[in-house]
Amino acid sequence: MTLQTPMPFVNSASHVQAKDPGLLLCFLCGLFILTVPFSGIVKAGFFGNFDTNLALIPLFLALPALGISGRLSHALTCGSTPAQYLRWVLGFFVLCALLTALNGVRLSAQGLSAYGLDPLSKSLVTMIAPLFIATLVLVSFTIGTALPTRVFQRLIEACFALFIGYTILQLCSALAPNPVYDALRGFFEGARGITTQAYSVQFQRLNGPTMEPAELAKTVLLFFIPWLVFPAYGPPRTLRLVLAILIVIASASLIGILSLSLVFAHLLFANGSARRTRTSVFLAAFVMVVTLPLYQDLIFGRMAERFGSGTIDESALIRYSYNKVALSLVLQNPFVGLGWSNEIFFFPDRIGDIAGLYEVQQDIATGNALTAKSLVLRLMMYSGLPGFLTLIAATFAMLRMPAQAYSYDVRRLRLVFLTLAVSGTLDGGILTSFYLWAGPALCLGVASKQALQAKAGMREPTQARHPILQAIQ
Repeated sequence: MTLQTPMPFVNSASHVQAKDPGLLLCFLCGLFILTVPFSGIVKAGFFGNFDTNLALIPLFLALPALGISGRLSHALTCGSTPAQYLRWVLGFFVLCALLTALNGVRLSAQGLSAYGLDPLSKSLVTMIAPLFIATLVLVSFTIGTALPTRVFQRLIEACFALFIGYTILQLCSALAPNPVYDALRGFFEGARGITTQAYSVQFQRLNGPTMEPAELAKTVLLFFIPWLVFPAYGPPRTLRLVLAILIVIASASLIGILSLSLVFAHLLFANGSARRTRTSVFLAAFVMVVTLPLYQDLIFGRMAERFGSGTIDESALIRYSYNKVALSLVLQNPFVGLGWSNEIFFFPDRIGDIAGLYEVQQDIATGNALTAKSLVLRLMMYSGLPGFLTLIAATFAMLRMPAQAYSYDVRRLRLVFLTLAVSGTLDGGILTSFYLWAGPALCLGVASKQALQAKAGMREPTQARHPILQAIQ
């Protein structure tokens, strides 16, 4: 099976012949993909919390290369359904930036202040965040359209091997400390501070090369599993999928495990799920049962302690209270929202009933983490209801596009957005983590390329030609 090159890009206006991306562009795009799931070398502080991502420099290198090659402009103008949705997403983040500046003026005129910050001065800085995320989404989407399908899939698999390899090394180090992990930790977990104690040692939980266990679980769910279940090239990766499931479970993240349960319930019972997918789930369950004595105290013991202690779980109480305050702010500012991260001007006065809790005291003292514990609520606060609901409507419209010959790409999109919806509703996450935005955007880019090539009748050979897919269609 060989790739047909060069492949055409097609939009509603014209047919454009795309040249081979070239070695340098492939290298830069590949470097970005390989580094997306990893936290940064060191938190330098020159670009806010975005510099806690190892992929920051590869992003800045790939951006001009994609622009000069004309691929960025094509991604913005082509006529595929995923590309049309991309424009809605970019418009949403631009709207968030504009509303942030507008609310800065409004809140400053009201005389509000917190932590020595003037709302206008702060908003002029924080409005950069949604614009940066829009750039990240655009670059990730374009990379998905630029790389040959087989190369792209191999890069994802190589990244998965590095990611899982490091996580397993971390797990082994927790059982028997070794100098290899100690040396690598300063590189891949440097954003936490090279001299600090390893997160896995301090909290006895896996975080892999991410900032915390919930991020480890969601990275596997959003960035890797869609490509293991619905690969862009070749057959589904059964054993790798089993390993990915076990890593999510080993993270002991309630959000991750609940999201995993709902996602795989969807895969087990949805029409068209491959036999290999069902086999992977049952095989993972079998491995869990066999190895239960090894991890039952670590994972399920912690869960039983949280839910069966007979006392109020402080974490759950904080999550409920913060989300309740966020929802009230959304309803009080339904049309223009608050702007990006402006909730710190309101939260301290509205969580007095739980101010005695240690975690809340720390949040109020520093101003950090004073926000909704739900990504959905945070975006509602930042954009207002009209902007957010428009984005949701555009998302549903995009996911309804016909599967046709590139059905794996559509199913992959539905899986990744289901995962994002579930995890984003239950958890706020770290908005500056690249995987959260790059994972769905890469899926959109590949789907856009496949859709345009299908219209042109010159598709790259992908999973659509695999016997398993043919059997379930």
